Amino acid sequence: MLTVMCHINLKTLNLIQVMDKVRKELLEVTGRSGTLSLKNRMDTPYLNATIAEIQRHSSILNNNIFRMSSADTEIGGYSVPKDTIVSAELSVILSDDSVFSNPEQFNPSRFIDDPTLLSNVIPFGLGRRACLGEALARAELHLILGNLLLRYSIQPVGTMPSSNDVLNKFGIMKKSQHFKISLTKIV
Repeated sequence: MLTVMCHINLKTLNLIQVMDKVRKELLEVTGRSGTLSLKNRMDTPYLNATIAEIQRHSSILNNNIFRMSSADTEIGGYSVPKDTIVSAELSVILSDDSVFSNPEQFNPSRFIDDPTLLSNVIPFGLGRRACLGEALARAELHLILGNLLLRYSIQPVGTMPSSNDVLNKFGIMKKSQHFKISLTKIV
């Protein structure tokens, strides 16, 4: 969760206008003194879309765990013999321009304009080997980011790395460059 929150903070600090729009939506849903809860999840489409777009841009895993084909099969038009090691490259899937128009652009509205795109964002995997903690992680992301933005203004301290600057691009887990932030309580 810490790595995901670092990516979220990096995105929020590089895209202030997006976070301002999220905060405005949150204030409309909860009121100025309110607290975001899971009951509000369906009432916060822009927050949900922003989280999906952060996950699309900042998938923390470079690839799934390697699997071995259990039978001769075909994947994407290629023959894959039984016992072949295969893996999906998530960064390629999540930046496919045949699925996501202008994939390099950070645009949460794409998920509001076309909700079917959500099924293509798979940071927790798919099927029987999907992350067992997916529902909990999604709930935590919604509550943590939403309540953080309701209560605090997030500002960079010093120079911010680009949200595209990633350490360990080819390892198992992506990590952002180091940076510092300041949280100021919103009255």
